[in-house]
Amino acid sequence: MQPKQEKLVKGPFFEGSATIYRKNGLFIEKGLQLDNSTNAWFPGAHIGSFYDGMAAIDKDNGFGFINKKGEIVIEPKYLAYSEFSEGLSFVFNPPKTFLINKNEEVIAEFDEAIFADEFRDGIVKVGLLDESIECFTEGMMNNKGGYIVDCRYKRKIMSPKDLIDDNDLYSCGLMRMCDNGKFGFLDGEGNIKIPFKYDKVSRFINDQAAFVLDGKAGFINTAGDIVLPPIYEDAAYMRNGIYFVKKDGYWGGIRFNEVAVGFVYDKIVEYNYGVVFMKLNGYWGFMDIWGKLEFYGKFDSQPIYDDGLILFYENGRRGVLNAYGDKLVADIISDEVLSHLN
Repeated sequence: MQPKQEKLVKGPFFEGSATIYRKNGLFIEKGLQLDNSTNAWFPGAHIGSFYDGMAAIDKDNGFGFINKKGEIVIEPKYLAYSEFSEGLSFVFNPPKTFLINKNEEVIAEFDEAIFADEFRDGIVKVGLLDESIECFTEGMMNNKGGYIVDCRYKRKIMSPKDLIDDNDLYSCGLMRMCDNGKFGFLDGEGNIKIPFKYDKVSRFINDQAAFVLDGKAGFINTAGDIVLPPIYEDAAYMRNGIYFVKKDGYWGGIRFNEVAVGFVYDKIVEYNYGVVFMKLNGYWGFMDIWGKLEFYGKFDSQPIYDDGLILFYENGRRGVLNAYGDKLVADIISDEVLSHLN
């Protein structure tokens, strides 16, 4: 009799490997399947998602990076990091921050902790946190570590998510900034392109951005002209021709001035590779906006997109799901869930 083959949930192959999960005792464990069909596991370590061919590894109280072959290419020795993008990452060892490449060569060195998102077209938003941990000053930097705009724009921190926000990515030639509580946009040279007047804005995608002004939400184009009238309570983004907006207390989607996604959702959040995460009747799930626009899932909290897989919590247990419906769920309630119950 042949030994029982362990069940794997596998994501798509990309650049020589695929992210996989398996049961390991009461838990689920992340690894890589290489193109020669061998599996690589990382005992005693936590592996992040891949960005620009690199994934963070958390091991022995330090962060480093692995490549798509599962090789540790930057040893886990840093206190904090930004994901790799365009071949670069910011890493932090008190009191200094270093801008490094994939060979760990130092491009630039700074004497303070710098928060940064992803480089786009050689430009990244950076920020410094003040001593009160209540205010963030932001600027723009190039891929040589030189400031395009020094950290002069001040923004109040309402939650840790404000420190790294995908809406702060440089896109369509514009960078979102906040000044005295109002949002606007700078161009790639740091000039004000759209005035600081909005209470809330998203980044531009397909030349359109959501905005809230005086309690009303709509969409503008890169010239600042309104393309969807501000008649909604809130707005998120536009994908596949669908404007995700909120009215009468619920979220839904408008396409060609008709309802494409019913206004029944409690919350709609980030979009990844065609998947929108949504909350309905107290439970989280997702929708494939390139498919049948059907809601799937009944999860405890907002799912996470991870290298072509969806990570979730179901009845307090951590799980993973792929595009084919293959699913694994841990046998033990997560410590993260227990901490919220206590």
